[in-house]
This record gives sequence, C-alpha cells and structure tokens, in this order.
Amino acid sequence: MANTADNPLPIGHELTEGTVHHALTVYGSETCGDTRRSRALLDSLGVEYNYYDVDKDPSMARTMSALQDGGQKMPAIDFHDGTVLVEPSNDALTAALRKTDRLPHVAPAQV
Repeated sequence: MANTADNPLPIGHELTEGTVHHALTVYGSETCGDTRRSRALLDSLGVEYNYYDVDKDPSMARTMSALQDGGQKMPAIDFHDGTVLVEPSNDALTAALRKTDRLPHVAPAQV
C-alpha cells in the first residue's frame, strides 16, 4: 500500500513479502520500557502481533509517527480498524483487546 490521499502513511510501512500479517502491529523500541511491558503483556495473553523496532527501521518510525499525528511516543499499537493506542497501560491495552475481540479464545481446562 503506497502513500495516497486515502492512505496518508509514509511509503515503507508495507509488510515485507512472506511476513505473516497479524491483526495487531506494535511499533516501539527495545530500549523503551513501555514497549517491553506492552509486548510482555501481549505475549502472556497469547496475542499474536507484528513488531517493528523503530530504532532499526526509519520507515517504521515514520509510520509510527503518522499514526499519532506526528507524535513520537511509544509504543504505538495499531489494531488496523482505526484504533491506535499510544503508551497504553496494561489495563487499557487489555480492555482494547477485549473490546475488539482480539484475545485468543482458550478452551476451558479439562478437569
């Protein structure tokens, strides 16, 4: 998807060929405590997501900034439905996952 009037995100945010596209994309940095915390929560909940380290990929840094109207806060979590969370608390992220039905459905444990 290129930068057009309908898609204002910068060129370069496209997923690379062969990359699995999950319903969630996390833009952040390995050096950012909030990014590490949000990713740890997603991992603990079994939520699949694509992750882009904006320190390693300038095009992803531009995409992250565009998602927040020029902001530079991280992580920025794109739900690909118009929902973007920036620096969410664990409670806010969990609530958004529930609201958008992105928590994995786990079968009850057998007793």
